[in-house]
Amino acid sequence: MRSPALRWALPVRLLALLLPACMAQLYTAQDLNMSDYQDVFFCANNTVSDGNATCVCAIGFEPRAGACAACAPGTFKDRDADAACSACPEHSTTLSPESTAKADCVCEPGWTTFGFLGAGYDCEQCAQDTYKSAVGNHSCSACPSGSTAPIATTLLSGCVCNAGYSGPDGGPCAECAEGKYKAVTGSSPCVSCAAGETSQPASAAQAACVCLPGLYGSPCEPCPVDTYKEVAGREPCSACPANSVSPEQSALATMCQCVAGFTGPDGGACEACAAGKFKSAVGSAACQACAGESFSSSGAEQCTSCPLHSQVIDPADGSSCTCNAGYARSGDTCQACEPGKYKPTASNQACDECQPGSYQDSFAAQTCLLCPPNSYAEAPGSASSDTCQCNAGYTRATGLCQACSPGTYKVSVSDEACSPCGPDSYSTASGATSAAACVTCPSDTSTFGATGVHELAGCLCTAGFQPVGPGECATCDPDHFCDGHGNRESCTTHANSPAGSQSVLACVCGAGYFEAADATCYACVSDHYCPGDDAMYACPANSTSTPQSAEEGACICRSGFEKTGS
Repeated sequence: MRSPALRWALPVRLLALLLPACMAQLYTAQDLNMSDYQDVFFCANNTVSDGNATCVCAIGFEPRAGACAACAPGTFKDRDADAACSACPEHSTTLSPESTAKADCVCEPGWTTFGFLGAGYDCEQCAQDTYKSAVGNHSCSACPSGSTAPIATTLLSGCVCNAGYSGPDGGPCAECAEGKYKAVTGSSPCVSCAAGETSQPASAAQAACVCLPGLYGSPCEPCPVDTYKEVAGREPCSACPANSVSPEQSALATMCQCVAGFTGPDGGACEACAAGKFKSAVGSAACQACAGESFSSSGAEQCTSCPLHSQVIDPADGSSCTCNAGYARSGDTCQACEPGKYKPTASNQACDECQPGSYQDSFAAQTCLLCPPNSYAEAPGSASSDTCQCNAGYTRATGLCQACSPGTYKVSVSDEACSPCGPDSYSTASGATSAAACVTCPSDTSTFGATGVHELAGCLCTAGFQPVGPGECATCDPDHFCDGHGNRESCTTHANSPAGSQSVLACVCGAGYFEAADATCYACVSDHYCPGDDAMYACPANSTSTPQSAEEGACICRSGFEKTGS
């Protein structure tokens, strides 16, 4: 491309020769003798030399219809070349033609970036509830308060009022007033709730319309009597506190007032008038004290006159009229305490039963009588002395309760006889109340069937044992026999027995003696021997022995005979 131009260029080889000289001295174009150079040429407008004697489109320009034309808006070219301009990244454009760098690309309306497009950042949609109406990389603007917009909104008018808010597109948006609602976005007006309903400011649905205080349900109805509702809503009405009432459609808790006989602040807890006081009307007035000889129970609307056998003592004890000692309230009267009961002081309490161990056989008694000594009435409310029976450990004798004698006991309150200690036991205690007072006889002793034994000496040694002290036994001595009941007998003369012998049969005549029919031990006679088993044996034939011989070997052959065999 060779043509006259406002720009001119020199070949690279010429520049290489001139540069050293230029470094030493400054030259101008007039200093050059152009006739000395054959390759000097000029590039056309919007072109530059590529350094190889060729003119190409400069940055910001592209080939178009045989010339270099400026890059159109939305494109750029950042190098000298006969190449087409490059399109800006998606959703971006340039502010003017002839853009020479990607950094000249800026985001379209409704789009923004968080960096430079030339540095690799892209345009991103404006977030919901924001907008951007101009080209550029500036931030998106927030919609006015109470309005909303979709993503990538390009105009302020794209911000429309939220549900619950009303106003022109683009704002300002005002919240729907109390008692109104708006269910859609846009510029439509707020709608009023139905009669008897209200809503919170900025309500966004018809469902936000709820019943006014004092109304409930769907559709709204008045709260029934004795109920109230202080807040808006469709919830059921609340019951008034106990013992209070309210009119229909009550919208305040303070419209609940205490009934007659009860007092308290309007809307608060109602307490019954104390005994001795009254209140005859609905409201928060205080209870009044009963006047003169009259009384009232708790929660009374009026006072009542006192009955017979009563007196006014303390209005706070249950009623102003108090029954005298010995009398108790029965309905509206004071009745005498029955036998078996008493009341020591004036009060409106019931008569007390006589405690166990006491009785009362009169009416209107103020005290009970103690049972006679050593007797007891087990049941409360005894109305006769006949109910007083002998205590445990005592029995009735000659009309009085006497202690059980040693060797006996009684576990219950009754007039029964004392029980004897069982066999092989004894007791030294008087007035014993348990069989545990009966002590088991020591080892090797027995009462031999006797009951009611009252001392240790009543425990006698059993067979084979002999007494060595009261209730103490030892093994029966040798040459003796102990047949029980504490007995100890000596064996007959010349008889012996082992220790612990229990019968005379254990006594056996000693060696050289035999037992005769009279159970006496006699010396063994001549020509016999007695080995000590109570028997006497004859010597063998033709042999003899001396008296008191103790074994067969004591038998020797008579004269003229000799012993044969072993």
